[in-house]
Amino acid sequence: WLEEDAADRTNLAVASAGADPVTLRVSVFSLDPERPGRVTLPDVTLVPYGSYQWNRVLAASGLGARRGWARVERLAGGPWAAWATVNSNGTGDGSVIEASAAGSETFLPAIVGTDRYRTDVVLTNTTRSSRVASS
Repeated sequence: WLEEDAADRTNLAVASAGADPVTLRVSVFSLDPERPGRVTLPDVTLVPYGSYQWNRVLAASGLGARRGWARVERLAGGPWAAWATVNSNGTGDGSVIEASAAGSETFLPAIVGTDRYRTDVVLTNTTRSSRVASS
């Protein structure tokens, strides 16, 4: 879940989680029907326990999309982690979006919906097959 509009911006970060360097490739996919496409960003090699962040990753991709998603692939090296942060342009508050492995199942323990708070749930099917989300 990546957003880039007047209300929000998204940063994408990766980190080496071990004592070996790791090389990662990030592909950014547009979910904006007016600006479809996919861009592969330059590969990044992280030193042991190092990290890298793309600020405004949708804008950095050059797609011009307002919404999208990213795939992070390990090309070589040790363990790694990835996450995105959707930041409010108004308040600066951020929502951390943890990466999930392709084909993994995710458990969402609670959803908040009040006058003051809301929970956005975004589901992305990255396959060509139909998928079912259940409650």
